[in-house]
Amino acid sequence: MKEILVPIDFSEMTAAVLDVAERMARAFGSELRLLHVAPPDISYAGLDASPKEVRDHLAEELREEHRRLIEMADGLNERGVPARALLVEGVPDEAIVAQAKAHETEFIVMGSHGRSALLQALLGSVGEGVIRHAPCPVTVVPHASKAG
Repeated sequence: MKEILVPIDFSEMTAAVLDVAERMARAFGSELRLLHVAPPDISYAGLDASPKEVRDHLAEELREEHRRLIEMADGLNERGVPARALLVEGVPDEAIVAQAKAHETEFIVMGSHGRSALLQALLGSVGEGVIRHAPCPVTVVPHASKAG
């Protein structure tokens, strides 16, 4: 297996997802592509552009998220697991599937958030969207409160 895509949302699930992905990469000799999907800029949605201070703040948040993602990849590389960091903007499930297709990903490892079934039914689920449309197998790492 050449590449495993690992969507990262910086939630409490991140460490568990990275642990599973790292073990899989070691077992299969795979490279990890760490992916963070930032929400689209609302100014592109036909709304008035945000004030400069808000845009600057959002840009700084994106830089910080990208820095954290690169640190994660660097840590994996230092431990002997090939890893790359990628930050894109978009709707999470759509962007994850698009990246999997674009890079001919062979496996996706992502986290769940342990939301209630009612909340998932009302809001939808990134995991469900990815599972339905992914071009490859998907492993969903359960939320710690659901795993035990």
